[in-house]
Amino acid sequence: ERERERARASESERARESERERERAHKYAEWERLVAHADNQSKV
Repeated sequence: ERERERARASESERARESERERERAHKYAEWERLVAHADNQSKV
């Protein structure tokens, strides 16, 4: 029973971690887009 509790806890921890990863990836993608846009502007 205790094992199952620990498994469930680590499962939710993993879910939270992947959520954080997704958010970080999204922010990074946004930043990449802005940088690319600024780069295109300076080329013109």
